[in-house]
Amino acid sequence: MANSIKTIETLLKLSENAVEEKQKEISAIQYRLDAMEDRKKHLLTSIEVEACIASEASTPLLYEMSGKFQAKAEDEIDLINQAIELTIKELEEKRAELLVLYQEQKTNDIVLQRKIEVIRKEQVKKDVNELDEIASSMHRRK
Repeated sequence: MANSIKTIETLLKLSENAVEEKQKEISAIQYRLDAMEDRKKHLLTSIEVEACIASEASTPLLYEMSGKFQAKAEDEIDLINQAIELTIKELEEKRAELLVLYQEQKTNDIVLQRKIEVIRKEQVKKDVNELDEIASSMHRRK
């Protein structure tokens, strides 16, 4: 019995470790996603600033440079949007994997608790039998 409990405890510990690792992976993916969103916001703000500067200066060269900057920034934003889509899909997959790992962990925990309860009941039954034997031997002595 003790061996099976140790096995279940080991499985539970392994599933807890797997959950923690998956949470770390999800955290890293979320960090990357946040960084991409920040870069995208920065580029959008920069486009607006450059457009304001170009409109205030009203020189053809500045307009041209602002247009080139805007085109490059928009290209980068498109690339970021594609990366964000892929990252969101990856995040959803990892979250689904985490859900499975949580279920495995919960199952192992339930199995362990049931096993402990069975052992406890067996011990109580053994103790009751011992007490019954003691009582019957004392009754026979009288």
